[in-house]
Amino acid sequence: PLPPLVEQRRVMARIEALAAQFHEARALRHQAAEEAEVVSYAQARLMLSQVNEQPTPLANWLNPKREGIQTGPFGAQLSKSEFTDSGVPLLTIGNVQYGGLDSCRLTYVSPNKAEQLSRYKVGEGDILFARMGTVGRCCVVPKQADGWLINYHIIRVALDISRVEPRFIHWTIQASTDIENYLGDKTRGATRAGVNSKIVSALPCRVPPLAEQRRIVAELDALQA
Repeated sequence: PLPPLVEQRRVMARIEALAAQFHEARALRHQAAEEAEVVSYAQARLMLSQVNEQPTPLANWLNPKREGIQTGPFGAQLSKSEFTDSGVPLLTIGNVQYGGLDSCRLTYVSPNKAEQLSRYKVGEGDILFARMGTVGRCCVVPKQADGWLINYHIIRVALDISRVEPRFIHWTIQASTDIENYLGDKTRGATRAGVNSKIVSALPCRVPPLAEQRRIVAELDALQA
C-alpha cells in the first residue's frame, strides 16, 4: 500500500539521510583503522631502533629440536585431487596475512594424507612466510592452528621460544629497517617479489633479552588495542 506522495517523499528523505550517516560512519571507521595501523607501525619502528644488540641471522634463533626452516611440500607430494571437504586444514598463501592467520577460507586433506605430510605441520608460535607476492608478508601461528599443514607456497620457521618471543620476531620482520634494507637488496630487480629459505634464514634480527622482547611486544599490543 502506498501513502500519499508527500509522505512517500518524507520517508525516502529520512532513509537517505540515515544511509548517508551510515556511509560517513563506515568511512571514518576505515580511516581510523588505517591511522591506528600507521601509529602502531611507527611506534614499532621507533622501539626496534632503540635495541642495541648487533644483528644476527634469523637462523641463529631456530628450534634445535625441529626442522627450523621448512618449505611446504612440492606438487608431486600433494595434488589438488587430494583436497577434501573436511579433515586436517592445509594452509595456502592466501591464509598468510600481515594482521594474522586468516582461517576463513581453508583447504583440507584426509587424516591419512596429513600423516604422510607430517613434516610440514606447523606449531603454535611458528612464523609463516608467503613465498611469493608481497615481500615479508608473514604471520604467527595461533594456538588453534597447531598441527595444521602448509602447502608449497609457504615457508615455516620454528623458533626456539626459550630464547625468543615469536611476536617480537614478527614485529621485527614488519618494522625493522635492517630487514627492510636487506629484503630490498635481495629482491631488487626481480620480476616477481618473493622470498626463499635462504633469504629467510639470513634475515638480520636485533634480539634483546627475552624479558625486553616481551616488554616491547606488550607495549605494542596495548597500543594496538
